[in-house]
Amino acid sequence: MTKLGPLTSQALGRSPYDIVVPGEGEQDPRDHDPNQHRQEYDDRGRPVNRETKLMNRDIVRAHNEVMQVIGVAEPDSSIQAADEEAEKRYRQKQYGDEVAHRLIHVGRVLGVMGVWGVNAVRQRILLYRQYSEIPFHHLLQHEFSRQPLWRALETGLPVFITNHALRRASLGFKSVHRTFWKSSLLQFVRLHLQMFLFLQRSGIAPAVPLLPSPLYFLPFSRESPIARPPPLPTTLSVRSMVHWSCATVLNFAPVFMFYSYMRAWSYVTETLYRRIYHWLPTPTNPRSSRSLYVPEYVSISARRLNGSSAAEASDGADGAEDMDGPIGPDDVDTAAASSESTPLQPLPPPPPPSSSAPGSPTTVRRRNTVSSHGGGDDGYASEEEEFELSATLISFDVEAGDANDNAPSAWSAELRQSPAGGGEGGPAGNGGDVEGGEGRGESGHQGTSGSDYGVGDSSNATSGVGFGPVYAEGLLVQLPAIIATDIMTVLTSSALMAPYEAFMIRLVAHAYRQQHGLPVDDLYGLAVLSPADGSLSWTSLTNCVGMWLVHLAVDASGWLLVTGLAVLYRGAEPEWSIFQLLKEKLGYGQKRGDGRE
Repeated sequence: MTKLGPLTSQALGRSPYDIVVPGEGEQDPRDHDPNQHRQEYDDRGRPVNRETKLMNRDIVRAHNEVMQVIGVAEPDSSIQAADEEAEKRYRQKQYGDEVAHRLIHVGRVLGVMGVWGVNAVRQRILLYRQYSEIPFHHLLQHEFSRQPLWRALETGLPVFITNHALRRASLGFKSVHRTFWKSSLLQFVRLHLQMFLFLQRSGIAPAVPLLPSPLYFLPFSRESPIARPPPLPTTLSVRSMVHWSCATVLNFAPVFMFYSYMRAWSYVTETLYRRIYHWLPTPTNPRSSRSLYVPEYVSISARRLNGSSAAEASDGADGAEDMDGPIGPDDVDTAAASSESTPLQPLPPPPPPSSSAPGSPTTVRRRNTVSSHGGGDDGYASEEEEFELSATLISFDVEAGDANDNAPSAWSAELRQSPAGGGEGGPAGNGGDVEGGEGRGESGHQGTSGSDYGVGDSSNATSGVGFGPVYAEGLLVQLPAIIATDIMTVLTSSALMAPYEAFMIRLVAHAYRQQHGLPVDDLYGLAVLSPADGSLSWTSLTNCVGMWLVHLAVDASGWLLVTGLAVLYRGAEPEWSIFQLLKEKLGYGQKRGDGRE
């Protein structure tokens, strides 16, 4: 009853991996006759008859439906309840992801608004000589005396909004990125807007006009950051032409340096974002083929540890594959995002077994172990599961006897072995002891007290059902880590690129002032690491570190606000209003405070 091809090949000394050469003998006439049955085999050489299997399942299902109609067996309501619970969890996850996307944008807007003035002060510290003589505790007073607060906040804001609008608009038009000249023109305009924003925020360019004129984007014009080349030499010698070419190339140096700084900033932030995000503690579950949002659907091996039948495990696995949805976050607006708390309780244990006496009327109505909506493919995972995964026929062997055989005060119990991994409790306790004592599993981890069927300690690598703690994956859970990664990435990149940024700032400022005939005596020189001009004095370093700390404090305040909103919306229903949400959360907090679960 198996394929003899591999056995014959091995008997003749050939490997089963050799190329099969078709013989020259007579062919099987059944190969070309569609009416004849052709035996099929699986990858292990076992005979498979799918039509017979489907026919037997239909017969067993029809028999079970008859048993349910006449009232002998009860329908299996756990499948429908599990589907409803899975649908509810999926709906909550979708709503939580939508709220998380909004909160991510809110957090980043708060971050930009919070550090809008901090970055400008830090850039002026790297540019002007006078900041090396102002202590940090007098720095805020000096900024307020320099210009009012509202003027400091509105300077460069129209340019920033225009640049951001161009970026968002370009994302909606795919033709812009597919065409080289359109993409290059867009980058050229945005680069000039970013340079103009820096010149206004650092006090080099005047705050009025609010937006640059069209001549600013025209190279070699009087307002362009690319200065016009010097006049051609009168004598066309090699030395004069080389000198003129070098002077012309140097006119592109400010724009090229600013562009290289922006590219380096993007590369550094992208690299650090991935490393910092993986370094931060994020509640993530190991990836599997089944959904982690439906804790009722567990693997076949886990169901066996809990005492469930193989047919129930098969139906549960099919349901998990049907309800399996996308995991993880999706889709955050940053260069290094790759779409993340309160963990869920570990996987729930099975319901306690019936404690009714054998032969009582309650034991006649037994639970249907076959799914009412049919199963999928019963591929055999192993030879032991070949007959266990088939449909179960409901049958009874009722013996005639007196219903009052047992004494009124007598009761019976069954000792059950605790599964490995930790502490599944008995009917009266947590560890297999009939009297309800605190039992332990084979791994020695105590079960959860206070429940009829506890699972092992969630801090261990394996819980009572063979898994670690299962967390509520979703963007709301990962939101604190995402916002914290943004904050730490910007601060770390700013500290690492501070020398390069200082050189770029001074080069662009010197070129702008020299082009417009303005003095440069109040600016640092281009030598960033030279202590002669005071750029490496203790006062300058203290001011830079102090502004980084202020930056961190402002971003941390926004992180606390967004994280609090994420915790508030965690587990919320889509139809809840803000008042009902506060009522539900405050009521939950009062219950936890009173000690009631």
